[in-house]
Amino acid sequence: MSPKVELMHVTKKYESLVALNDLNLTINNGEYLILLGPTGSGKTTTLKLIAGLIQPDKGGEISIDNLSVNNITTENRNIGFVFARYALFPHLDVVDNLIYSPRVKGESLDESKKSAREMLELMVLIGRGGALPKELSGGMKQRVALARTLMSGAKLLLLDEPLGALDARIRMALRKELRKIVKDLKITAIHATNDITEAFLIADRIAILREGTLIQIGTPAEVYENPQSIFVANFLSDTNFFAGKIKKVEKNSALMELDNGLRAETNKTSKAENSRIVLGIRAEDIQIYQKINMDKPNHFHGEIESSKFISGTNRYEVNLEKKERVIVKEKATREWFKEGDRVTIYFHPRETLIFDYPEEGLGKALELE
Repeated sequence: MSPKVELMHVTKKYESLVALNDLNLTINNGEYLILLGPTGSGKTTTLKLIAGLIQPDKGGEISIDNLSVNNITTENRNIGFVFARYALFPHLDVVDNLIYSPRVKGESLDESKKSAREMLELMVLIGRGGALPKELSGGMKQRVALARTLMSGAKLLLLDEPLGALDARIRMALRKELRKIVKDLKITAIHATNDITEAFLIADRIAILREGTLIQIGTPAEVYENPQSIFVANFLSDTNFFAGKIKKVEKNSALMELDNGLRAETNKTSKAENSRIVLGIRAEDIQIYQKINMDKPNHFHGEIESSKFISGTNRYEVNLEKKERVIVKEKATREWFKEGDRVTIYFHPRETLIFDYPEEGLGKALELE
């Protein structure tokens, strides 16, 4: 049975640097959890702690299947670990790297080699079974390291940027296959990445870290639709932010007066009148039109500064009349606006994100590093 993993009040400091700060996190049996965050957020440190490669500071506890592993060595935790830097046996060819662990555990040579051939096909490595690691590209080495770990028989899999060295096409194919393999093998997987698309395609749940602190955890839909902080909204998508205050609250809507003098309406009514807020609008939730003479909430006027076509999407940067810039993304099915065109942007009240104004200031809250 795949194990449950718990981290309770886990902190890890390196002199004055706090790599992980009082982390409380539960990974359920058979769950595929993604640790997502910018570089330096604590993802790799979390994996190393679970693997036993480093120890938590005093007071923190890590358990696997309700058994504390603080004093259990790495080799006795039955964990498969795929590092961002692949660690292959340099003197063994690809097949021998793959079958090493099954053979040590007593599996027959014929059965091990059969599994290795299937794994080579899955990892798009047919014909490379006899190659030594030094004869492989970085992406090939990464795929071999991933395949070797999947063949180890471990029921807890830790992955540190496992697809980072692959080219885009192979990475896209392996994302889907990796999740399928983990589910078919009934493995608990904890996967660290800063690739948002990868996280959303693979995860059962996503744990978002920032500067060693767990900011939010939930399903992909939950963290996207209901970001609990300005940082999460900004990290997960191109979101436009405006500071302002709640001017008037009614039964099903609230009117905001933004610092730039514009007015906006939201259907989020939990904030009190006169409270200081930040309005967030995702780029993909904005509609764009030829300029219309309308002075209504949620209708902002401006001029196209930049117009780009990216993978079926029109991406615009619009300079508002108030000198602020807004990013807009639309599917490339409508008319194409050019640089210099005068436009009006609109967003529906239900597409708004409303946050308390951060104590550290909006600029600090938006920092992604």
